[in-house]
Amino acid sequence: MFKIPPERNTSRLHFMVLFIAVILFILSIKIFRTAFTSESDLTAISGKVFSTDIYIKSSKSFKTRQTYYSSNLIVTLSGNNRLFKIKEPEKYSEKLQKIKSGLKKGNFATIYIKEKDIIETSPKIYRIDAANKNLLSLEDTKSEDIYIAMFSMLAGIALLVVFLYLRYPDFTKKYI
Repeated sequence: MFKIPPERNTSRLHFMVLFIAVILFILSIKIFRTAFTSESDLTAISGKVFSTDIYIKSSKSFKTRQTYYSSNLIVTLSGNNRLFKIKEPEKYSEKLQKIKSGLKKGNFATIYIKEKDIIETSPKIYRIDAANKNLLSLEDTKSEDIYIAMFSMLAGIALLVVFLYLRYPDFTKKYI
């Protein structure tokens, strides 16, 4: 294990680790709330499909200069000023292509969003029904978030243990 010289003031480092741990906990709680969304939390918005477009967005990593692509499906309904978006971390997403073709065939769609997101102009889509078919299920959207929430929760716990070890080494050696 590494030792920090006692003459150095390390309280700033300790509280920075604590700050990051708290931020990760808050993030994981917010994502867990999204991951445990139920049908009763959703509200339906129905209408005639006005447009469906798939955009491919590229972003370049500053460090490695590698290009990353993501596909975005944007759906608009007639008489509704919202842009409904679904994002996939792939250049060509077969899932988004199926949803787009299902929306074009159905011509009338019901999009489910969270009730608290009703005032947003670009809410997250949790479920899509068109032509008496379920194109996007609630379970698909929830399963994407659970892994991020678990990782941020575990990272927050690990950083909290590091903070306690750095700040109170005698106490943590006794109990850990």
